[in-house]
Amino acid sequence: MDLIEKEMDLIQKSDLIKKSFVNIDQIRFVLPYRNEWIDLVEKVFQLEKIMGTPVEITPQNGYSLAYGYGFRETTGLISVMVNLKRKDMGILVNFPAKAKKSYEVVSELLNLAVDWFQIIRTVYQDFHGHIARLDVNVDLLDFGYSPHSIAQRLQADQIVFTDSRKHVVKKESMRGIGDFVETQTIGVGSRSSNAYLRLYDKKKEQQAKRGPYLTLARKTKNWLRIEGEFKHKLAREIGLAIADSVGVTYRYLVSLLVTRWLLIEKDSGKLTPEWETLVALAKNLTIFSLRPSPSQISEIVEKKLEWLLLGGPAGVFYLFWCGYGDQGLEKLLNFMRDYIKYSKKDGGYKPSPKLAKEIAGLKKMKKFPDLDELLERWHQLLVDRDQDRRRVAYRVYE
Repeated sequence: MDLIEKEMDLIQKSDLIKKSFVNIDQIRFVLPYRNEWIDLVEKVFQLEKIMGTPVEITPQNGYSLAYGYGFRETTGLISVMVNLKRKDMGILVNFPAKAKKSYEVVSELLNLAVDWFQIIRTVYQDFHGHIARLDVNVDLLDFGYSPHSIAQRLQADQIVFTDSRKHVVKKESMRGIGDFVETQTIGVGSRSSNAYLRLYDKKKEQQAKRGPYLTLARKTKNWLRIEGEFKHKLAREIGLAIADSVGVTYRYLVSLLVTRWLLIEKDSGKLTPEWETLVALAKNLTIFSLRPSPSQISEIVEKKLEWLLLGGPAGVFYLFWCGYGDQGLEKLLNFMRDYIKYSKKDGGYKPSPKLAKEIAGLKKMKKFPDLDELLERWHQLLVDRDQDRRRVAYRVYE
């Protein structure tokens, strides 16, 4: 049983009790500029091979040229940026959280392994680049932990956070976010600093956003995510440590959290149960990285549906409906159904080798995503898109 199958076995069990996952949530690289910078990026990350042809996007943060890879409407884009007049800025390659997961899932379907530790070594050792940002998260499912409980104990001075120098973090440096009933997110430190800690209720977040882990969230009683955000010099140093080490595992990522922050009982100085669990993970437990399962999301199916709705096909269907009415559209859809259904007969649809490979990969992962959830989420995405456009228009004419 390989790693993915083990993850699926854990996720699909109905008695999800005390499960923990560790992952790199978001990562940003900077590579030294080269004239053949697109070829360099492809050599390191295989972005076009995995995610397809890039699209030109709006550059940010002082860069003048940018390309995006991935599924814009569903998971966002992996971005590559340069400034041809400021080559000293290097080549920025940014993997936001959702786009990174998409990259991992599609690569898995294409049998192209993504080893982040090896990619980091390649960036540092072969091309003298570095990490500019690294977000590490630990998911603790059904341990009975919650941000609200932690916030209550912090407010009552029962527990305190300490930093890497063992100094107590002042309450003014912490922020709680939530509704009138309970705290759902706790932030520790400053977002602009080298290190920022965030604890939040992942179950409620996934339910509110109908996110890619919605199925898993529904099966858990509680889900605490602990996330460390490392930037600037600290991120560069972490990357160098990974590049110089052999056999680095996900336990090292947990150690980044427990060496930077501790949550302790104020009177006794002992670790709280939440941090005892983190320390145990950092020491000796086997750790899985959490990825979307087929029952939650399939980026291949998402990509095809995005193209169907926002590309040419929906326009063709609309044209037929305008020209021939409801009956004409129904005849076209029936024709399409038979064209696909009888693909093994003469005159039927013939899938490309690439599509056949994608389908085989999905079948290997046991299950296609839930169609009702998929269509419901896409309907909401399209509604949100149109509402956002109206809000922009209102601002323009105000």
